[in-house]
Amino acid sequence: MRLYLEYHDDSSSKFWEIEQTGATHTIRYGKTGALGTQKTKTFPTEEAAQKDAQRLIKSKQSKGYVEAEPPAGAEETDRGIAKREKVKAIAEAGIGAVIPPLLKGTGYAYSLQEGSKSSALRVRIDDRRFIEVNLPHATFMKRSEKLLLTIAVAKAMAEDLPYLTALGRKPFSWDWGSYHPAKWEEFAMIFSKEVFLERLAMEYCERTLLAHGFEPSASTMDYQDIVQLDFPGLERRQWECSGIEQAVNYAIEGAEGLLKLRQDWVAKESYIHGGVNIDILEFKGKIPAREGWIAFLEGFAEFHSTLQPAWDSYCTEEEQRDEVRMATLKEQLAPSGCNYSFELHDLRHDKQLVLHVEMKPGKVITMLYSYPEFDQEAQNIGANVERVRKAMGESPLQFKIIDVATDRTKYGSMVWKIEE
Repeated sequence: MRLYLEYHDDSSSKFWEIEQTGATHTIRYGKTGALGTQKTKTFPTEEAAQKDAQRLIKSKQSKGYVEAEPPAGAEETDRGIAKREKVKAIAEAGIGAVIPPLLKGTGYAYSLQEGSKSSALRVRIDDRRFIEVNLPHATFMKRSEKLLLTIAVAKAMAEDLPYLTALGRKPFSWDWGSYHPAKWEEFAMIFSKEVFLERLAMEYCERTLLAHGFEPSASTMDYQDIVQLDFPGLERRQWECSGIEQAVNYAIEGAEGLLKLRQDWVAKESYIHGGVNIDILEFKGKIPAREGWIAFLEGFAEFHSTLQPAWDSYCTEEEQRDEVRMATLKEQLAPSGCNYSFELHDLRHDKQLVLHVEMKPGKVITMLYSYPEFDQEAQNIGANVERVRKAMGESPLQFKIIDVATDRTKYGSMVWKIEE
């Protein structure tokens, strides 16, 4: 037995439907044209179910509900209810019970974040990146057939493009076509100079201090011999602490603090140049040989004199390289017709050039390069963008690429599993 009733007045239009089968009846109700809410109740006997159904029908009729023809598409509505029930069943059983057998034997390391209406499946690409596929429970069974192909296409593309760190929504607020040269801001220049000078200092140490090996048994530096020597361009001064000699402080052209050799820090040298403090080396119990110290100190004043000219030359050349980088990006991305924007950062960052390309509305890729990497890879950027476009076309499902570093609080604690 099945009965469909409707109620209409100036302010509302509602329906109420009941279907009784055996000892069970199911009612569905809501606004006319909507899917409505469904409830099922089971009774001890068929007669009890029928009696309760008649009671409910009389109650509705007394409130003004009248029998009507079910609207066109009622079968579709029924299918919608069945679909909703299937979604509910998936949610109750847990999508986590379906994913493991699906990925068994693939070798994929995965993590599943389950939700009430959808779940996010993440598959690791490498130590930094992973693929994310959103799986709405309403369409999961249909999507599951396409999931493995999506993962395979996305993973192959990402492995081909090691500089690709993100595929997803626009990660910045400024307009497309913008160029953000943060590297040339005042504070960024200070940091870049520090990194640049530290690299030169390390190279100088390798040529002098470390070129003669280490003392076979010393664990702290013996200054007594070296401090008696004079070195060109260096004015020797000594620090004392509680009557015990702690360090030797050398000055160049009367400026103190340019070079400090500290005994209490296991031969750690640092010096200050142009307001930038640089830690050169810390040997952790290994002391360079006497010959290395002498070579280091003999050439230090001359080495110091080359630092500012080297930095000035680097800045001039880097400005020229930035112009070439901008021209190359324009040339490489013009055929694709894609919007793009890029950022240039200081040398503190492992990856200083950040390129964003809009593949289509709502889908943006981000690629990170160090400056040497970009200069080497620049002629392939157009092809790389097309590689992403090809993968997006081949993938039956949409996917994201995410770098763990973008949000370590959210992604850093993920646990990866492999189904053998």
